[in-house]
Amino acid sequence: MCKDAAADARVEPTPAQLGDVPLAGEARVRGVALGAKHSCVVLDDGGVRCWGEPRFGVLGPRGDGRVMAADAVAIDVGGRVDEIAAGAFHTCAVLDTGSVRCWGRNADGQLGYGTAENVGELRSVAAVGDVPL
Repeated sequence: MCKDAAADARVEPTPAQLGDVPLAGEARVRGVALGAKHSCVVLDDGGVRCWGEPRFGVLGPRGDGRVMAADAVAIDVGGRVDEIAAGAFHTCAVLDTGSVRCWGRNADGQLGYGTAENVGELRSVAAVGDVPL
């Protein structure tokens, strides 16, 4: 309940008009993954671009400061991506070879690499390699 709200208070949706997300270049989006504070897209050329808050390596090795969609960061996963999915602070991609690459927060080993080290903060996703399945 909101502070100072009556017990029967309701939250109503607010209509909004959303426009296109501007991405550099002519590539078209094939897939979208949304985390808690970051978003990623798979492009028709198999590339990945992400934007949002750069915590835990979700935007690759970079400094502080949010990245807007128009300045989306290309993530080097080391191959062409077919599918993408995101958790709160991590992202995983299935490459056209069938291998899986994940990056972002890994405090609980959720990326599947057998460690608790975040991926993408200090090394590129491509350098870390495939998730051992």
